[in-house]
Amino acid sequence: KIGLARALIMNPEVMVLHRPFHHFDSGTALDVLEAVQLHHKNRGLCLPTETVFSRRPRSVFFSPETVDQARKADVIWQIHPTTRTVNEVSQHKLNAHFSPDDDAGGMTNGHD
Repeated sequence: KIGLARALIMNPEVMVLHRPFHHFDSGTALDVLEAVQLHHKNRGLCLPTETVFSRRPRSVFFSPETVDQARKADVIWQIHPTTRTVNEVSQHKLNAHFSPDDDAGGMTNGHD
């Protein structure tokens, strides 16, 4: 939890977050995900909205805990369970049986 707070305070241009919502209940996890999305959209947190376009874009890659979290992503990559290849999947084709602990790997969110 502290690591994620530190990352947001540092206002990085690229964040790679492995299972950042693991230690939160589902409601809090969605609130934290909204803060991460706000970081991406506003190109930083707690900065003036008037200057958003003068700041460099932010990218966030994360491995979600749930399909609902994955569906909040702009781009979803999923590891195929048998071929172990990475494929971009649409939200409606997202594997509903995803488990972050199985051999299918995780999904990653790429924001550009």
